[in-house]
Amino acid sequence: MHVQKRVQPRGGFVKLLIPIGIVSALVVVELVAAAVLMPTAQQTDAVARELAAARAGKEADNTSELADGVSGEDLREVELGKIPVTRYNPENDTTLNIDLELYAVVLADDEALMKQRLESNASRVKEQIILTLLSSNTADLSDPGLGLIKRRISDKVNRALGRTLVREVLVTKFNFVER
Repeated sequence: MHVQKRVQPRGGFVKLLIPIGIVSALVVVELVAAAVLMPTAQQTDAVARELAAARAGKEADNTSELADGVSGEDLREVELGKIPVTRYNPENDTTLNIDLELYAVVLADDEALMKQRLESNASRVKEQIILTLLSSNTADLSDPGLGLIKRRISDKVNRALGRTLVREVLVTKFNFVER
């Protein structure tokens, strides 16, 4: 007599679905946590200003509220000029045209010094602005507030002037076309 063993199904498919479901649930939980904990652009800007001030050995100033008009300091706007930039990208055969008009926000006490230094360093300032725009990627240029580009331009202009005079950069006209 020959005895047959019954082979019971092991449930391989179901056993595979359980770990996949657990991993998927963990990924979803991590994505939700990241979305909730991710800082806003304003919070990132404030942290960047605090770090820059700490690096310079100064107490962080709260001029990040300039857009809201909340500041106890008397501020002035100094024109940095109209800057046209054209960049060709041979990798994908596209040309990027950028036209913008910039103003620097400075303390009223520093306005005369800013104009004097801007006049004597005009070419350096313009070069730094152009290099900043040329090194920017399309995502940075597509940002509605242009936060990263404005911070970079502010830092570069201050370096070109040899002193921290610029509190914020304002972009009044901006045109960016990729062909």
